[in-house]
Amino acid sequence: MAYYLYPPQLKLDEEEASMHRYLDLVDVAGIPVYFVLYCLAGSYLSDGHPHEQEYYTGWVNMLVWGYMMYLHCYCCPKPLKGIDPLMFRVQSVIGRWVFLTYNTFTFQAVHGVMSFVDPAMGNAMAVVVGGMGVFVTVQYFALCHYHPDFIKSCQKWNEHGVDMYAICRWMHLPCGVFAFVDVAYTKADAALHASLPSPLEIAGVMGCFIVFYLTILHVNHAFTGEWPYDFMAPLGTSLKKWATMTVTQTAILSLFIGGMCAAAVCSPI
Repeated sequence: MAYYLYPPQLKLDEEEASMHRYLDLVDVAGIPVYFVLYCLAGSYLSDGHPHEQEYYTGWVNMLVWGYMMYLHCYCCPKPLKGIDPLMFRVQSVIGRWVFLTYNTFTFQAVHGVMSFVDPAMGNAMAVVVGGMGVFVTVQYFALCHYHPDFIKSCQKWNEHGVDMYAICRWMHLPCGVFAFVDVAYTKADAALHASLPSPLEIAGVMGCFIVFYLTILHVNHAFTGEWPYDFMAPLGTSLKKWATMTVTQTAILSLFIGGMCAAAVCSPI
């Protein structure tokens, strides 16, 4: 339970302590970037008309996603070169922004705030951010959670008294669960229906994000020589393999965003 409130106490050498301070700095520096990206996408998708927002559900959104951001930034153990040297190298340049989960958590945290501050923008972005959240949850369990290399890494953490397997499971589940709750229950029903972006608008926003995230991955790889996810290693730098993977994952993401649109339309509230 302690991992969900504060980070485990680990012995660090000077290089690891320096790396962890750097990660904290990169975390803080990156959040405004994602805030701007969210607002740009939200401004593009929003109809600009004032929308109603339930006062209490707005606060719940901010608190829930704020806590999840806190959990990921502060409570999740940072890499140690003796336990997971690959992750230590992966995060040495761009930090944890190289992970899709971290990108999604940040967008969801900003979404929680903006849904309260600017309900029109929050309604317009709900299905996009929600689709990303469900995508992260499902793909984490499909591609990472049961991967032999990931399990081996978690076993090394266990030897140091850290149940990384449970921590990662807890961090990834709420992405999808709270995204669905946000779309199906906490948004004002009529306003959300009226704010649904067109498929072309959603494709434009998600296309820009996919290019942005792929750029992060490849720039980070150019500097570190590593990929953040085990399933990416076989892709190497093959354009054909990356194109196939990107098209496949984009199709899956589109299905989840479509599911969020259906949840918004069929919401019982």
